[in-house]
Amino acid sequence: DMNYLWKIPLNTVTHEVTVDENGSIYLFSDERHKFMGFNIVFDVLEIYSREGKLIYKWCLYDHLEEYISIISKSEWCKYLPLSYSQCKSAKEYILQDPGIFLFPRFMNSTPCEFEISHFNSIQVLPENKNSEKIPAFKKGNLLISLNVYACYGILDTTSGKIEWAAYTPERTSLHTPVMTNKGTILIYQNSAEYIVHGNPVGEMFKDCDSSLLDKELVKVFQKHPVEPQKAKQYVSVTEYDPLTNAKIWEYTASPKETFQALFVGSCQRLENGNTLICSTTEKEGGRVIEVTPEKKIVWVYTPPEKDP
Repeated sequence: DMNYLWKIPLNTVTHEVTVDENGSIYLFSDERHKFMGFNIVFDVLEIYSREGKLIYKWCLYDHLEEYISIISKSEWCKYLPLSYSQCKSAKEYILQDPGIFLFPRFMNSTPCEFEISHFNSIQVLPENKNSEKIPAFKKGNLLISLNVYACYGILDTTSGKIEWAAYTPERTSLHTPVMTNKGTILIYQNSAEYIVHGNPVGEMFKDCDSSLLDKELVKVFQKHPVEPQKAKQYVSVTEYDPLTNAKIWEYTASPKETFQALFVGSCQRLENGNTLICSTTEKEGGRVIEVTPEKKIVWVYTPPEKDP
């Protein structure tokens, strides 16, 4: 009847709220911390009881070295001169090209505020056969999207570690990696044009209070040229075998480049075996399609309203 039972004050809720079989509520919020002289927004996983009581909290800031070591294996980082293992710290690794690690916060209200991550989906894993070969897939662990680094992983809330990670073969951003009933992982992969050219140095610093910044970091930014990196220029919905990381199914438009969506998106495997794909593009606005395993479009919905 639309009456509040309870509500929780949060800085932000990013993308996903999900509920497990016991009624516990999982979501991503965020916290601000100083890092390398910047105001950085770090992802926070919070779990609440069905009554709204906080029962678990995990902040990326406390696991930063582990996180950087994981994303360092992604396609976005492969061109860097030094591997993470050759560096003394996450800071030293990031200094090779800060523009691919620190990106301006969307709709930021704080001067010089950046993100170093943008987790955007949570799936509480059910019982599955993958756990027989990969212990990280045990029931109750969380399949999460690390989004901008073409990477997804499994967080064990008991150990507080990302116990398993996998990577897409293209430079792209991700939405909604979800394990299907077959044990495969279905992922919506955005086109990535907006990341290709990095972040121009002048734009990154124009609203910053220079007195707050790490002076050595500023020097590195100012000297570092923006080097475009090749990225995937079309949307795909791809299904992977997590045991081998092999690509076993993929939907793209024909021709591929006619389906562009730089931001957001989602996919879901339906009970009939078809796949539901939700996207938003500059040209069309919102669009939902249903495709068969043979990649035939059998249903389309385009909302009449378009939000520019």
